[in-house]
Amino acid sequence: MKIKDPQITLADEARNGVKEEVRSGFLDWLFEFNVTGDDGELYALGGSILSLAPEKIDLATLCMAKGTGSVNQLKNSIYKLTQFPGGCMNKFYRNPQGTLKIERREHSVFVTCGEQYKVECFFDDYSWHIMVDTLDGEYKADLWHREGKMEITHGDWAFMRELDGFVPITCNIKIQTEGGIYEVNAHVGNARTWGVTFKVPDNPVAVLIFDRVEGTFTDNYGNVRTLTGGRGTMSVRQWHAYPNILPRELYSDEVLTGEKFETL
Repeated sequence: MKIKDPQITLADEARNGVKEEVRSGFLDWLFEFNVTGDDGELYALGGSILSLAPEKIDLATLCMAKGTGSVNQLKNSIYKLTQFPGGCMNKFYRNPQGTLKIERREHSVFVTCGEQYKVECFFDDYSWHIMVDTLDGEYKADLWHREGKMEITHGDWAFMRELDGFVPITCNIKIQTEGGIYEVNAHVGNARTWGVTFKVPDNPVAVLIFDRVEGTFTDNYGNVRTLTGGRGTMSVRQWHAYPNILPRELYSDEVLTGEKFETL
């Protein structure tokens, strides 16, 4: 799609002002965060608001994952396989087009999609204030998001069947802030697919849920502080793998015996 004289406006971001034909225009805010519950379990809460202009739907989603899993080395194979508990709650609030409201304030933009989902984005420090509520008492969250310049490198990839693709199990993250530099290593203890419930998506997105984040913070004066007990999440989008060149043990729990000869 090509847009003549492209200019960033709130209307264009929502694909309401684009004059040329679009195939699937949408406006999307996505958030994820995780905490340790009173029961000692790792919980990951997330959601998004999605405006689908061609379908005339404004959609709010809220979701939750619980627990941690493991990554196992397959026998006689170079591949590793994830065993994650994934998500345990998905709520979808389908609203008629026009429910999503965008209000420009003096120092912020305030966006709502029904009473379940509200987000305010501030111009001065680029922070976000997110308020979500299932309205049935299951969960409610009031979150602030603040972040500097970030660099991420991934490693130790493993195959995730629910995604039909590989996900990184470790992430090295460097964040440059006004006060100094965070350098941390994050470990993935759970993951789930985003935006689907019953089948592998065409363009898979994995939400990585960190169960361990450790590292250092170095301030502008050179003082170093060790960091432990961190939490975090990350979303990654990737293409499908090619099943015909991947070994069947990635897709099946059957144990093969005897000699085998495999090629790429």
